[in-house]
Amino acid sequence: MTYQDIANWCERNVPMAGLTNYQEWKSLCEQEFLNAGHFMPEEVYPFLEKKWLKTHDSLIDKEKPIPEPEPIPKQIGKEEKLFRRISLFPEDLEFTPKQVASFTGTNKNTTRRVLQELVAEGILQRIAKGRYRLAP
Repeated sequence: MTYQDIANWCERNVPMAGLTNYQEWKSLCEQEFLNAGHFMPEEVYPFLEKKWLKTHDSLIDKEKPIPEPEPIPKQIGKEEKLFRRISLFPEDLEFTPKQVASFTGTNKNTTRRVLQELVAEGILQRIAKGRYRLAP
């Protein structure tokens, strides 16, 4: 499946009607793709933007004022970044360290270590060698 095919799938399966900005649609596309058991590659985003701009004037909603950005925390560690992304996964989704590393853009060995720590904390459950999911 090419990146263009993924964007076409999103256009067919995730309606844009009623959405006010590109970020909302992109989030829905990511969630639907994740629910289908796949991770959304970052290379798809330019194709999604083109799909959005075919039917909309811009990527942001001009009617809504742009909210003030939240203050940036001093530093978020790799573990926290990974945990935030993993916590969005559906509970029944099984994944490997390689898939998570590709999805989050982190080193595979770092990802493996963090996943082992999350298993020890009871946040993740190890299903089989190299396979994990969120703990029930």
